[in-house]
Amino acid sequence: ELIGAFPKTGIHPFLIGDDDDLEQLRGMCEPPTDGGASILSKAASLSIDEWLNARGFKLPKQLSKGVDPQSGFITLTDLATGRTKERIHIGLISVEAPHHMFAKLGWGGWNDCPEPEVHVALHKRWADKFAAVPVALSGDVVECFVGRPPDQKADVLRLAGEHYAYCGDIVDQGFESVAKLAASLNGAKVWYFWWD
Repeated sequence: ELIGAFPKTGIHPFLIGDDDDLEQLRGMCEPPTDGGASILSKAASLSIDEWLNARGFKLPKQLSKGVDPQSGFITLTDLATGRTKERIHIGLISVEAPHHMFAKLGWGGWNDCPEPEVHVALHKRWADKFAAVPVALSGDVVECFVGRPPDQKADVLRLAGEHYAYCGDIVDQGFESVAKLAASLNGAKVWYFWWD
């Protein structure tokens, strides 16, 4: 439904989180004066495979056993208590495609988080291949709803390598191995990214 509703209005809704998440998002965005046009131009000319290889892309050899597919949106949860946040902000942004939101907001380019044009290019690839849509964005988190999640081993392994090159923290400070990350992506309808 999220994917089908977008073309009718051109308005993309996205989860932000609670008041603290909203404040953090405001501090991390630098909306460009041209509405993101120059970032979209950079994204269109970017070789995403070259970028991934420069970031150390490696194809994992296997999926770990005993790891469930990712589910549920972390943005909705208070990690300290495990409870659903009492108040959730929802953003509305006018864009031609959901992955353009990174360009319009000027989101990225701090710490190990990629530049906005990388987010645009990589999320376009994932939208085309897996019908993945960014549906949550806060100061340092992106979450996607995935309409056609991969379920073939080769696709899952390739995707895990891309996710790790894009966002190393999800392994280095989370899953602890790309094999576990790969298992969590197998058939998963939700993807989670976080940069420290």
